Amino acid sequence: MKKHITAAILIAILAGVYTTSCSDNKSNTSATTTMRTTHFEDAQGNCTNGGVIIEVLVDGTVDDAQTQYICNGTGENNSTTQTTQFQDEQGGCTNGGIKVEVLIDGVVQEDKTHYICNGTKGQDGQDGQNGQQALVATSDEVGENCPSGGIRMDAGLDINANGTLDTDEILTSRYVCNGADGADGADGENGKDGENGKDGENGADGENGKDGTNASIQTTIFEGEQGSCTNGGIKVEVLIDGEVQTEQTQYICNGVNGQDGQDGQDGQDGQDGQDGKDGQDGQDGQNGHNALVATSNEVAGANCANGGIRIDIGMDADDNGTLEASEILTTRYVCNGANGADGQDGQDGQNGTNGTNASIQTTIFEGEQGSCTNGGIKVEVLIDGEVQTEQTQYICNGVNGQDGTNGTNTSMQTTPFTGVAGECTNGGVKIEILKDGEIQPEQTLYVCNGVNGQDGQ
Repeated sequence: MKKHITAAILIAILAGVYTTSCSDNKSNTSATTTMRTTHFEDAQGNCTNGGVIIEVLVDGTVDDAQTQYICNGTGENNSTTQTTQFQDEQGGCTNGGIKVEVLIDGVVQEDKTHYICNGTKGQDGQDGQNGQQALVATSDEVGENCPSGGIRMDAGLDINANGTLDTDEILTSRYVCNGADGADGADGENGKDGENGKDGENGADGENGKDGTNASIQTTIFEGEQGSCTNGGIKVEVLIDGEVQTEQTQYICNGVNGQDGQDGQDGQDGQDGQDGKDGQDGQDGQNGHNALVATSNEVAGANCANGGIRIDIGMDADDNGTLEASEILTTRYVCNGANGADGQDGQDGQNGTNGTNASIQTTIFEGEQGSCTNGGIKVEVLIDGEVQTEQTQYICNGVNGQDGTNGTNTSMQTTPFTGVAGECTNGGVKIEILKDGEIQPEQTLYVCNGVNGQDGQ
């Protein structure tokens, strides 16, 4: 929840607080002496032809007893005066003063030199009491005073001069409350998903699963009688984990030898003489066909739940060395066992080839753009640094909620004054509390200056 306290309120409050204290320095009660000279042309004092009147002022007031007249002469001589301020002892003055010399035609007239002496320094008056410092303390406020939270401001005087506004020193407390939160704007529609980023590195290999059943086939060519064969053939044995599965042993038999040709007719018995020539061999019987075995992978299904090997067995009727579908006499399946549990992860594989570099850039905007009327975020998809315009999306801001009610603006103003005001008889500082620019008279405070010490004699 955002706080709607204006920072300017706090700045105005803090800027209006001034620390006011009376000086601890002792008052210098010595009288201030000055001199004033005035040229005149008419008759004044004991001068009939004009001259210079010299007046001594003590603390701004003319001391008539020390007023002197330096008269112009009656001839053609020009007369002037010069004054010199001094601090040492001269001309009967023990505490400094002013030396007044008359010059006629530029020559000092010693007999007309006058000395205006400073008075003796009076004793220092007693120090006035120190004024008390005005303090303002702020703290967070949550509760019945400010339902939506805010700031509590305590103002008072630092009576014990510890620099902290203690509870018993608080003269007034005011609250600057947060306005209620406006209703949330409706959420904008979600933007479309960006393209997939590059493939991450291959994860660690899972643990090796338990070894499945190893199935293999061994074939043995034999002659003579074996199994159901009387004329030799091929013995096909299925092995699982190296063990012969006797019940799955198959025999592929050679064809039966062709019949012997008919014997030739016996010749007439002749005289025993020389042996007659051997008769011609009978025709060869037809060649038997080779037995063939073909294996192929069997996908998981009705024959093998976890896949396996399909074994097709038959005779090579066309003698082309390939077991055709029409030549298959029997089919057997050697199925894989069920997968074991995963083994431990193996080492990470090498990184795959980098795919297309896809990235997203977002731009916050105000006002109307795309489908947004109240500002939002423009989301652009870049592939290898090129913006894909057709994939640009706009995420719109919701409508602004209504502003909460403004809290009261509280500030403080201080005004130095002289003379009598409030309870002060010797000047001080007037502290006023303002709410929304209106002075709150009941909260006005006066910080008084101490009373000046008496002048020394």
